[in-house]
Amino acid sequence: MSFIRLKGTITTKTPLHIGEGIKSNSIKRTRNYIPGSVIRGAVGISLIKAMCIKTKYVDNHDVCPAKEGCPYYQLFEEKKSTTMIFRNAYPRHDGCANKGTYLPAPLTLHYCENCNERFYSYYTPLNCSYCEKPLEPYNGYLCSDCEHITKRPVGVMRFIIKDQKQSSDENITKFSMPDNIEVIKPNVQYKLDILMNLKFEKYIDLIHNTLEVISEEGIGWGKRQGFGKFRVKIEKIEPILIDELYDNAKRITTKDFVVRLISNAFLKGSMIKPETMLAYASRAYSVMYHKSKPSLPELTQAEYKIGYSTFGGWSLKKGKKRTFPSLKAGSMFRFKCGKEHIELARALAALEAYAIGGFKTYGLGQTLIERA
Repeated sequence: MSFIRLKGTITTKTPLHIGEGIKSNSIKRTRNYIPGSVIRGAVGISLIKAMCIKTKYVDNHDVCPAKEGCPYYQLFEEKKSTTMIFRNAYPRHDGCANKGTYLPAPLTLHYCENCNERFYSYYTPLNCSYCEKPLEPYNGYLCSDCEHITKRPVGVMRFIIKDQKQSSDENITKFSMPDNIEVIKPNVQYKLDILMNLKFEKYIDLIHNTLEVISEEGIGWGKRQGFGKFRVKIEKIEPILIDELYDNAKRITTKDFVVRLISNAFLKGSMIKPETMLAYASRAYSVMYHKSKPSLPELTQAEYKIGYSTFGGWSLKKGKKRTFPSLKAGSMFRFKCGKEHIELARALAALEAYAIGGFKTYGLGQTLIERA
């Protein structure tokens, strides 16, 4: 299986609210990033509206007689292979010289606001070595280039929305309780990253055009009020080459390395054990290099720091909301091989490009392989 990568930028034109189901002081909070599942859902719905010629099968595409020639079915419902992967769109760091991206901070990062000092540890509780203040894992974002940290990487503002409801008397309009909504300001840039199976290369222009359509329709909450509109710019469309993955493998030290989750991950168990780590790496190797699974050395698990969260959203197929437990972005797993192993390094580079666990197409399971 080969992939083409679409790289670009999403820039908010109007206020954007991507709900996370959390209220603080009666304010509905917004996410700081755009989940891959939100982009995928918006693209999928737009394709159904534009391409569906057998509308009576819209709730069950598997039995549609036109499915073999339907772009929506081939890209979103086909079960034989991974067709498209929509990665989470994280905000770019405006103040970074190399335009880094704010990614979820590792759970090993602890920060003392009193001393402006950082500490990295797999163990809590932890105290600042200067002022002895108790520290917790830093719940924020870390720039991928300059390593600047922040709790809120995007500018936000608040709206009070009054919901009008017509009573039985057409001359009387009632107002429900106002909603206090937090939104992301216009002109915030996000990194867009989409992978498409090479065998569906003919649909690249269609996906590009669909992104343009949804940029005007909007995403997230409040589209009818004009929220969620954005500008999309595709900067690169290029295949993921094996030589590129080999080059990425050269920076990986297999003797002692860390797997850092930069998105939530949906796994069968609550941990990534050495044997499951090797299974994920072998699978990514065979997918990205088009080879049989490699012979990889044994691993031992040195340390780990994990958190738990939920993954949820609206299922088009089932017509209802679903929620699953997941490992939290920022979770860290340290492994030791005891030696440098080129095939393991290449497998880990493939894992970065692919992902681990379930719901990869929704942006889950994104990883970085880092030095211990």
